[in-house]
Amino acid sequence: MAAGERGDIRTLVTRCGRGVEVGVLRLDGTSGPIGIVRLKIGPERTDGTALWAALSTAEARELGRRLLAQAVRAEHVAEANASEPGA
Repeated sequence: MAAGERGDIRTLVTRCGRGVEVGVLRLDGTSGPIGIVRLKIGPERTDGTALWAALSTAEARELGRRLLAQAVRAEHVAEANASEPGA
């Protein structure tokens, strides 16, 4: 996985080549960012469609909490599989 950075937008490129951008939402005609987190999941390789979400700060924290919890679960599964005989 690789990470890139453009100003306040941070991009993570997944193993499958999809970019995940996280930043603070900016609206045209405003003086700067508003208190909303912007999440963009890069396009599918087949149809070029991207998925966007605008999250409140509380929603962004909850999403982060859930992602971290699932990462811990996935690590435990990988560790258990690696320690099985014949693995």
